[in-house]
Amino acid sequence: MIIRTLFSVALIVLCQTANPAWARTIGETNILNEGAFKRLKANKGVKLQWLWEAKPGTLTVAETPDGVTLKGGQGPHQGDELTIDGVVLNLDARNFTFRGKIVIVDNETASPCVRDGVYTFRITGSRKFWRMKEQIAGCEGRADLTDYVDILF
Repeated sequence: MIIRTLFSVALIVLCQTANPAWARTIGETNILNEGAFKRLKANKGVKLQWLWEAKPGTLTVAETPDGVTLKGGQGPHQGDELTIDGVVLNLDARNFTFRGKIVIVDNETASPCVRDGVYTFRITGSRKFWRMKEQIAGCEGRADLTDYVDILF
């Protein structure tokens, strides 16, 4: 009887963890934390850290049939520019996954660095921004460079 009760409790906890009652879905986007969603919608811009002289760019967050979309960028600033365009897949209190394009134009390289895939943005410590986890550029002419893409809140 005790084993059956423990199994039932474990199953309930597992089901709640896998699909919490407080989660909601918009298109492809799973929102696991409403506070984080509000912060994302009220963001204070997007910034490529090495463009320290430039003001943060704008980032528009929209609820569409496809999901929560992000579209925006920073610059151009002295030939450098950042653009971001895609959909949020999962959003929890400190992290979100994003699928789409992130393009960085660096005036010191011949062609734009285009990243098209799935990326993780996360809050670490007491920072007031999400930072992209996949930071190594990996593009021709930029293979050894690090790009800190931040979404401010």
